[in-house]
Amino acid sequence: MVHLVIDGLRNAWTDELFFKEAKPDGFVKPKATISDEQKRLMIAELQRMNTPAALELLKTLE
Repeated sequence: MVHLVIDGLRNAWTDELFFKEAKPDGFVKPKATISDEQKRLMIAELQRMNTPAALELLKTLE
């Protein structure tokens, strides 16, 4: 198996190139899920950090 990362913009040419080798739904990134315990631990750590960035992230988690 090969994992290829390309830093660039997607366009019709890249879609044609990659979709002829794999189904388009194979390129859809699944939504990440976290358990309630993981979320609780993340919130506790962000609160402990108490930085502007951590406090901003807390708003999205609570």
